[in-house]
Amino acid sequence: SVNVEATRKLAEAALKAGVKRFVFISTALVYSHNTHNRPWRETDEILPQEPLYAKTKIAAEKTLFELQEKADIDLRVMRVGFIYGDGDQHLTEFLPIMQKWAPETVMALVHHKDVMQALSLAATVSDVQGSIFNVADDMRMEVKELLSQVDPGNVQDPSKEYMNFPAFEMDVDTKKIKEMLGFAPYYPSYYDAKQQGGL
Repeated sequence: SVNVEATRKLAEAALKAGVKRFVFISTALVYSHNTHNRPWRETDEILPQEPLYAKTKIAAEKTLFELQEKADIDLRVMRVGFIYGDGDQHLTEFLPIMQKWAPETVMALVHHKDVMQALSLAATVSDVQGSIFNVADDMRMEVKELLSQVDPGNVQDPSKEYMNFPAFEMDVDTKKIKEMLGFAPYYPSYYDAKQQGGL
């Protein structure tokens, strides 16, 4: 009701109000079952997978692209990595879940400040109508490394369900957003954010 229907209603209201550019925040979780042995690219096929959150974001993207075909709206979709920083407890809250993930799985992270930068660029740069952009910082971290930073002394207990995760299951390629929007992370890595007091 929120991720799909409310998004559709908001886009329709924007059109009615004469808004010409619409930026939608999606998620890198729309990607699933990576068989490429590389980070996900915006052109890779996505299929509705669990969790439900990812399914609703996929449905919302589809709804917006269908609307774009029918109406004059300049759509930009941002598939954002795992957001952290500025006092956000997202990483801490996810600890019980991350403990079960495969230790070597690589994660794409992005700081709040860089999410804001990406959205600002998406809203202001011309001639990228209908584009999808992955959003993440420059350094990827394995789950075990991230856990050691967020919760030193944490002992992982990977579940069989996640042990077969491909290495790049939660990683995204950010070449497109850099080339087309000029995106350059304020915090290229988690370590930069930590050193500069951005956590």
